[in-house]
Amino acid sequence: MKAAFILGLVSAATATHLPTVFLHGMGDSCFNEGMKKITEDAGTHLGSYSVCIPTGKDLESDTNNGFFMTMDKNVEVFAEAIKKNKNLAGGFNAVGFSQGNSVIRGYIQKYNDPPASTWLSVHGTVVGVASFPKCSPQGLL
Repeated sequence: MKAAFILGLVSAATATHLPTVFLHGMGDSCFNEGMKKITEDAGTHLGSYSVCIPTGKDLESDTNNGFFMTMDKNVEVFAEAIKKNKNLAGGFNAVGFSQGNSVIRGYIQKYNDPPASTWLSVHGTVVGVASFPKCSPQGLL
């Protein structure tokens, strides 16, 4: 029996499903409890490796990067993290929330290596964001 099974761990190589990659939307973070829970629950349900890819090293920088990092840079950071993660070498399924969809789409169009097999868009952006939340230029919020 392989060590991974003895320890109760499931790796991408031994799972029956492709790994699942999550990317959060603007104002959220992979370090938030909600994103951690969604990522963990998906992996448990599917019996496969599951990961949320942050664009920052901690909650604050990951959240701020959703507002201040250019979309091109977000795609580059995401692509680098995907490439470095050996569990994703054989491909993965992607789930993007809001702005995370735009980053995943950028990755698929620009890199897609390793390939995204399936991409689920949850409330994807279409025309962008008009203003920062709770910071309306007209003072309407």
